[in-house]
Amino acid sequence: MKRKFFVIIVVLLLIGAVSAIWGYKMFFGEAVEERVTVVLRSNESYEQMTEKVKSSLLYPVAFDIYAKRINLDRGIEAGKYTFDKGMTVIEVARTLKFGVDNTVRLVINNARTPEALASKIAMQIDADSAAVVSALRDKGLIAELGFDSAEAMFSIFLPNTYEVYSDVTPEALVRRMKGESDKFWSNAKRQAQLERLGMSPYEVMTLASIVHEETNVKDEMPRIAGVYINRLKLGMPLQADPTLKYAAGDPTIRRVLDKHKEIESPYNT
Repeated sequence: MKRKFFVIIVVLLLIGAVSAIWGYKMFFGEAVEERVTVVLRSNESYEQMTEKVKSSLLYPVAFDIYAKRINLDRGIEAGKYTFDKGMTVIEVARTLKFGVDNTVRLVINNARTPEALASKIAMQIDADSAAVVSALRDKGLIAELGFDSAEAMFSIFLPNTYEVYSDVTPEALVRRMKGESDKFWSNAKRQAQLERLGMSPYEVMTLASIVHEETNVKDEMPRIAGVYINRLKLGMPLQADPTLKYAAGDPTIRRVLDKHKEIESPYNT
């Protein structure tokens, strides 16, 4: 009888020890196997946010337990969170609890249309592409900033990297980009170049986009730009393939010889 009792005690102690070790590992052991970045949006529910986080953790159950203990469900700040390799579920939960620097580095690069630009921007801030497109094509906002079309306003998005709040509204972002564009073109040297060319910033950006579509080789760009500028001064049609591709809405076109018969591009007349 004593022997049986002893065996039971030993088994219980072993189970307790294993449970304690396993519990310690779940809460204090490595829960993030490799560095991961998660974007949490303000229009997402608590469950949606935490599911995104838990999908990258080794011990999601432990995360839920600790999250409940610190009342994480009372609110998580939207933004971009980076969890480094080796972090525990406690560290992950506390990072969400106390928030992080809510800024992101917004990279603006080449995009052919406002819709394409919106898609790239939405991947980097707390807004979906539909909301960004809506702002880019908002007639009231376009008029407020002094443009007559979304395509004209499109020119304020100069290729660069900008630091912005991840929850910036699309409308506020457009106004910010207008300020950045004004600052860029207010440079005395650039103003002198615009006067010498007799062109507006929008016209220069349009010409630059055509040249960029013609070639990715930087050394060739000044020569190609010079050809187009001379044609403009002479009142000649640009006869630029990229304008036909843009008008056709198909940048993959390789042969444009007959496209001028189908499409009337304002830049080719």
